[in-house]
Amino acid sequence: MIREITTDDQNDLLNLYRQLRSQEIINEFQFSEKLNYILTLDHIKIIGFENNNHIVASSMVAKIDGLSYGSRSFAIIENVITDKLMRNNGYGKLVVKKCIEIANAWNCYKVILETGSKENLKLQFYTDCGFTIGEKTAFIKRFE
Repeated sequence: MIREITTDDQNDLLNLYRQLRSQEIINEFQFSEKLNYILTLDHIKIIGFENNNHIVASSMVAKIDGLSYGSRSFAIIENVITDKLMRNNGYGKLVVKKCIEIANAWNCYKVILETGSKENLKLQFYTDCGFTIGEKTAFIKRFE
């Protein structure tokens, strides 16, 4: 079942984020505090796929107000994660498509999704979700 994440999903979501950022030590208290805060915002949604009472895939979508395209907003999808034991079942695609639906319902003129992966399988996953490769070039500046 596809649905918005709630505070009750914290442990499952934390497990997914630990798989996404396996080299990073994630502080449970900070994670909980940030999750609780994000869930109060109306311009960010965290979507999950529930299977057997556990969230096994997740992604988040954020709306950013804009001044172009008739002052319409745009959206960013970030942190697409599927549990490593549950991959290739279509759950990730369902959460991404739900994020796209939310961006559309927000009347965004576009939705952006970036990946650091160069793997053809992962790139094909995103094109299967409706994204195009190479339309724009992304530049990233990271901070410590």
